[in-house]
Amino acid sequence: MVTVTYHCERGAEVHAAYINDTDPQRVALFLQGRLVVMSHIRSADGARYAEDGEGEAGYVWWTKGHGAMLDWIAEDGEAQPLFRACQED
Repeated sequence: MVTVTYHCERGAEVHAAYINDTDPQRVALFLQGRLVVMSHIRSADGARYAEDGEGEAGYVWWTKGHGAMLDWIAEDGEAQPLFRACQED
């Protein structure tokens, strides 16, 4: 397991624990007092994790290099950005 703290826009902080010994790989994010576990899903660029395992609804966490961002995907597929410009501590 690898733990990382990200600092995002507006002073937000996200703590992530990457669990790499499972298939699919998972990430546990600590968001505003909640624990959200997501599974690695196919991505054209960087790494992408989704709460529902497919990226169709719920939280989606994207990482590339030392950066990351978090979206909320509504049931209708509409993406709402939650955290942007997150950088590893």
